[in-house]
Amino acid sequence: MAELSPEAEEIIAAMSESEVDLLLARTRPPEEPADPKQRAAAALRRSRGLDRKGRADKQTAAEALRAYAKGSR
Repeated sequence: MAELSPEAEEIIAAMSESEVDLLLARTRPPEEPADPKQRAAAALRRSRGLDRKGRADKQTAAEALRAYAKGSR
């Protein structure tokens, strides 16, 4: 693991869990799937906030995809 300055460690330690998640997403974004349908589903989850911890479940994600499919016809 890379060494951080004590100041940087203090700043990270003071962050909330959501702030750390945002920092990690900026510094190491998740890999995008190659399949266009999977990319579209991931984009929908992100746009609706369903990719955040504790907020998504399979039923909600399925409903979001059905709503998207109806709107794209």
